[in-house]
Amino acid sequence: MVKHPALFTALAEPLRQRHRLVAIVRHPLAVLASWQTVDMPPNRGRLPRAEAFAPDLAEALAAAPGVLSRQVALLRWQLGVYATFPPADILRYEDVIADPRTALEDLSPLAGDLPPSLEDYDIAGRYAGVDMAPLATALLDIRDFAERFYPDFAQSLDRWRGSDT
Repeated sequence: MVKHPALFTALAEPLRQRHRLVAIVRHPLAVLASWQTVDMPPNRGRLPRAEAFAPDLAEALAAAPGVLSRQVALLRWQLGVYATFPPADILRYEDVIADPRTALEDLSPLAGDLPPSLEDYDIAGRYAGVDMAPLATALLDIRDFAERFYPDFAQSLDRWRGSDT
């Protein structure tokens, strides 16, 4: 496993011609919340490594009016790339946490040695201090992309959007 998702996502198409790639997709609200807490390019709505190899991404980010809009554009682009993967090559992060043995059994003969579940956490506790309401509202713009991976995506945001749903 390589932890350079921006570069690998930008190069997914040529890499997939020679290698099997597996994407681990995490719920976009959790991703967006995490980006609010790090001093890294996604915090500013940028992925320089990906932008260097994906001109369409660079153009979308240049057209976005602010940081949150750029972050949502990043997620739209990433989910759009992962949507081209065969379903067997998509893992949902939450499924891996809930049952790593089952989620990873097709990828490794060692999956049976994993614990039956990993420690899950509530994103509100994990990202305390992050105002989830504007993030959840902004993510409605990528509903069509996210629902490919999370069929109940819009409903999952209702909790965070408050009483205006």
